[in-house]
Amino acid sequence: MLKRSLGDSRSGAKTVAAWTGANEKTVKNWFSDTYGPSGEHLVALARHSDEVLGTFLAMADREKLMLAIKLVAAGQAITELPDSVRRLGDDQRD
Repeated sequence: MLKRSLGDSRSGAKTVAAWTGANEKTVKNWFSDTYGPSGEHLVALARHSDEVLGTFLAMADREKLMLAIKLVAAGQAITELPDSVRRLGDDQRD
């Protein structure tokens, strides 16, 4: 899952290492499915990756929580949309 979203590259491993505090070799082991992250690292991954959070919640049979998170994010986007459109119009006039 992380490989798919971040790529199986050194930069992907560096990103995950920065998120979790794990070293790059450990992260590469996660990417290769040799080992999985510890609980602490899993929490850090879920904090930074909606895909990790969604997968974790699905595995815990808590998909409705992910739906609630998405609904809140959609509501925020809808609330911010008029301001974004107004700014876009202002930029076009300049």
